[in-house]
Amino acid sequence: EDLRSVEKSRARRRSMPGNYVYVLALDRGGYPSDLPKHDLKIPAVEPPTNFSERCDWEIQRQSFQIIRDGQAIWVIAGSREGALYGFDELLECLTGVIWAGVRDDQLVFAAPRKLPTGVQAPSFPYRFRDGSGPDGATESDYNTWLSRNRYNGRVITGKAWNDFSPQRRAAFLNSVRTRAMHLVCGSHAMDFYLPESELEAHPEWRGMRDGKRMARARVTFPESSHLDADLPIQPCYTNPEVIHTITTNMAAQIRQTPDIEIFSIRPLDGVNNWCQCPSCLGQTPYEQMYNIALALAKRTAPTLPIELIAYGNTLTVPGEELPVSNRIVTMLCPCQRPYERRFYELGGPRLGMSTAYPEPDRLNPVDDRDYGKLFRAWAPVWKASETVPGICEYSGMLWHDETFRTERQRFLYHPPAALRFDEAKWYCDHGVRYFYNETE
Repeated sequence: EDLRSVEKSRARRRSMPGNYVYVLALDRGGYPSDLPKHDLKIPAVEPPTNFSERCDWEIQRQSFQIIRDGQAIWVIAGSREGALYGFDELLECLTGVIWAGVRDDQLVFAAPRKLPTGVQAPSFPYRFRDGSGPDGATESDYNTWLSRNRYNGRVITGKAWNDFSPQRRAAFLNSVRTRAMHLVCGSHAMDFYLPESELEAHPEWRGMRDGKRMARARVTFPESSHLDADLPIQPCYTNPEVIHTITTNMAAQIRQTPDIEIFSIRPLDGVNNWCQCPSCLGQTPYEQMYNIALALAKRTAPTLPIELIAYGNTLTVPGEELPVSNRIVTMLCPCQRPYERRFYELGGPRLGMSTAYPEPDRLNPVDDRDYGKLFRAWAPVWKASETVPGICEYSGMLWHDETFRTERQRFLYHPPAALRFDEAKWYCDHGVRYFYNETE
């Protein structure tokens, strides 16, 4: 098998034109005297605490310019990350290589193309992958493949990271450092930060349903009653002791792993499973997560961004003005859409999602444009709280359409390229700086 792979790799090689290539990161100093004139900015040494400004700083770090001077080709970049992107871009231009798979025998070659002119900068400074990738990859191979395809971060749940062996942690961190990638930790791990043992010791911390504190209860899905089931109930997130315990455990993990660059706070997965005590009913689910983020911000370094997500019940727009925090990014997650049209288009039926809380909310949108309506409703909230907007988009998921509106599985809902490009431009024009591709 290994020999066949080697033969395939050799058959797919393409030679490089004869050139001298110089790669330079400006933030490292020590420029040679013959450095060509360029239009790049030199990024500051330390990241800003304001996340919006940090996005601009990241763009400076990731930007590069390729300059040909006779047989010499210069790849000049803001930082090491930009130098990696610039060198990969040079390889793609000179050889036509497409990083189609994680192994050498999976490379594809198109026609070579001209070198880009001027400064090359990303549209979204943060481009993360949450999910699986091509088969046959080691963790290092996978991270290299992601970086070559311009993803610049991995998302590992807090529980998964805790369960990594010391050897796997070391290998993982080495591979992401090699490709100058970002580590996001936390995500759907609330039962790790508030374990069952704590809820057994403090039953009053459990969520309330029908007047009783309980770990599980019957949950209703209005448009998909066949999915009604006993599911985990969100803890009482407005209880100060619950907030203290959760953020204490989150902060401890962050201290133990300084490589965590962004921390993600998400509730237990699910919809319509929130605590119904009077205190929790006084706040929307998103407000409850936002207040946990504010508490964690007090326990962590000011340069640590905190990520929240608006999906399911947390899509409900807060009724009260949020305290300002310039460290938070919130991703709107259009996770159930059928990609029948651009979600920002006007029209469609009256918005039905995220309008019924605390009563059971819809799980699936009737129309893609439901998410466009929600984005527009959230925009002034993000602006007032100085929150940076993001998008968590699902690709080829293997789930069935739970509503039975169609027999197709969701992995058949692949949108055309024009729709994706149009939406990406709309995101940029409306302040989105942070992007997840979540897939299986």
